[in-house]
Amino acid sequence: MLMKYSIVFVAAPGGHGTLDEFFEVAMLIQTKKIRDFPLVLLGVEYWSPLLDFLRHSLLRMGAIHPEDIDGIILTDSPTEAAGFLRQAATERFGLRYRARRKPRKILLEKGL
Repeated sequence: MLMKYSIVFVAAPGGHGTLDEFFEVAMLIQTKKIRDFPLVLLGVEYWSPLLDFLRHSLLRMGAIHPEDIDGIILTDSPTEAAGFLRQAATERFGLRYRARRKPRKILLEKGL
């Protein structure tokens, strides 16, 4: 259920649970059980050692493919992360933004 309605996965620095969810999402994308979408990691200093391990150990040993790492985005900027989310939503999933409707006052309610 974690990924059923998701279009992007954003992980902030965390512990075992965060790593478990990150690798679960990466595996589901790798095995094509869910659609390919960006994995955004917030915190360059925190996540860089993990990505170095993926690139310099697992990739070199042939345990993973280069495309398994290509979808991982590393950033310190929440604004940049939101941009990746917006891009994935519109380009990969065909979602569109539309103006929000103003609530209608049917019974002359106050505060709307």
